[in-house]
Amino acid sequence: LVRSDVKYVSCGAQFTFIITNNDEVYAAGYNNSGQLGIAGTTTAMSFTKVPISNIIKKASIIYMRYRRKKNE
Repeated sequence: LVRSDVKYVSCGAQFTFIITNNDEVYAAGYNNSGQLGIAGTTTAMSFTKVPISNIIKKASIIYMRYRRKKNE
């Protein structure tokens, strides 16, 4: 991952996501529940490419949780 390829950065308390100019997503940080969307639950000490299918799955789960809370 080259610094000049970075389009967006999103940081949380224990993770960082990067979107490149080619619209690829990379993640690094704490991953105990698989929250980074990469294989397994091992903490990623360097940026790892996140498969688009995992991003769609995670976004769907977050949306459904939001809808459920909103309707309670």
